[in-house]
Amino acid sequence: MYLGKAIRLGRLFDDRSGRLLAITLDHAIARGVLPGLVDVESAVASVAAGKPDAITLQKGIATRVFSPAYSADGISLILKATSYSPFHPTLDAPTATVEEALRLGADAISVGMLVGEPNQAQQLTHLSRVASETEALGLPLAAHTYPRGQGLKGEPKSVENVQYAVRAGAEVGVDVIKTEYTSGEIGGRGRRRGVPSVPLGGANTRVGPRCSRSVGRDALGHRAPRPHPSRSRVYRIRHAADARDPGDLGQPEGRGGVDSWGGARSRFWTQMKADITGKRYRRAGEVQSASRGAATLAAVGLGAHNDVWAASATIGSPESEPVDPTTDRFVREIYDRRYRVFKGLYPALKELFGDLRDATQDREMKPYDEQDGIKASTSETGSVGAGGLGKQEK
Repeated sequence: MYLGKAIRLGRLFDDRSGRLLAITLDHAIARGVLPGLVDVESAVASVAAGKPDAITLQKGIATRVFSPAYSADGISLILKATSYSPFHPTLDAPTATVEEALRLGADAISVGMLVGEPNQAQQLTHLSRVASETEALGLPLAAHTYPRGQGLKGEPKSVENVQYAVRAGAEVGVDVIKTEYTSGEIGGRGRRRGVPSVPLGGANTRVGPRCSRSVGRDALGHRAPRPHPSRSRVYRIRHAADARDPGDLGQPEGRGGVDSWGGARSRFWTQMKADITGKRYRRAGEVQSASRGAATLAAVGLGAHNDVWAASATIGSPESEPVDPTTDRFVREIYDRRYRVFKGLYPALKELFGDLRDATQDREMKPYDEQDGIKASTSETGSVGAGGLGKQEK
């Protein structure tokens, strides 16, 4: 690899995490002028304020709005050099050259190829030609290879089709490949062949925090990505627990247990709670975990046991799987930063929650509602849920 290409690739990928977050704002030719991109200069400035690793733009917009200050702040320019459109939806037509990318100071050039259509041959020829030019000049080539054609077998986003799209780019000399997200191991396969694979972003894309990602139209007015609603519940668990004992989440020291709260058998849900709270959880090993929690609460309520911990120990627990919090410090920093935002919002909005409740509940329901609120508050410590027992381990 030429020194110039190595330096430019080093600027694209975060030197601490090895990941890439690229924001793509090249959608006007392909999809029309989206609401968030009408004032494209302000849109690019807003994105740059978030300090992504790179911003992808077509040459005309890059010339007008990509400021040298962005580059000085560590944001790379990726020049998009092709585009499809509503009038040729399966053909990524050339829009820029390698020479233009270098003249604009881009750290990479991006070329698209839609896989599975008869005109794939035309696009593959162009991609291969650009790969030869960029290799000679030390400019990284990022290919957008999407399996979308009618000639594909089965589900277009299957592991096999995505693997083919990734491998086709690798065969002609691409340095980075952006493609559809798949739940299979395509990313790992791509990396073992020496080509980093970056999944296409979007509202329906659920990738792990260690994964590189490229996002664009969903962040600026097309379909805004929605955060997982359960995370706010876990931030409430952590907030209520910190108010009682920041070091122990309100749990008796040294005691562990099975999480029987809603979704307790879900690996995703249990891992999310462990990551956000920084404590070990145990994933329930039975289906009727809520019934077990209800029985535990009933035993304490009737005076058979002094507290839920004693009742839980007596009732017993099925085999469970320990789930430890992530050790990735970058993931922890993300969750901690979002939790600090939550802590600032919660006191300011707390009284409004009560007003909203009073405005939407009938007077006859108020005593029961207040009682239920006490139960819910206890639940948010991560200890007892309405119908379940949930515990972390130290």
